[in-house]
Amino acid sequence: MEKYFDYYDNKRTAYQKALEILYRYKISKLPINISRLCSLMKVRLGSYKIFENLIVSLRLENFMINDGFTAIINDSYYTFFNSDKTERRHLTISHELGHIAMGHLETENLACMDGVTVWNRSDKAEPSDLEMFANIFASTLLAPDCVLYDTNINTQKKLMEVTGLDNEESEKKLIHLKSFNHNHSITFLEKAVYYNFRDFIQSFE
Repeated sequence: MEKYFDYYDNKRTAYQKALEILYRYKISKLPINISRLCSLMKVRLGSYKIFENLIVSLRLENFMINDGFTAIINDSYYTFFNSDKTERRHLTISHELGHIAMGHLETENLACMDGVTVWNRSDKAEPSDLEMFANIFASTLLAPDCVLYDTNINTQKKLMEVTGLDNEESEKKLIHLKSFNHNHSITFLEKAVYYNFRDFIQSFE
């Protein structure tokens, strides 16, 4: 039972961390400018092509089979991504920011080793809970429920266009929004994020 509560608490933490980022950096419209956000969070961002020499020099080239990965280099965060995976780019980078925001790289775990995020989507093994928490963070960061619900976006194509979610995650998000619990107790943080997005939301009316 204790494991269940820990799992639930971490899911909630992932959701809240994403909202905190949106609020802290005064993000007010979608899709978010992911490059600017990385800069604000002091995360060096670049594609495998741009940073290939650095990646190879650090013997991290094996991780280039992933859509993206993050490494701590000289006490700084570097997030690298496969620029050929254009549909997943926003989601991949946001996922990596989730690992950073939740402190996953500071410990040895199933998602991160020696300051590097290690899991990749092509693995036969199921992702660890930490990967799922990073996914929750990414989905919330790119497509916050408290913002999208009042936009009345009801097609997957439009949702992908507005948020930067890929086909798979946009389908999940659309189903989630359609089953939104009207009795959900709105938190102060959700209200604060909603307020910052009010002009964006009104543009859909």
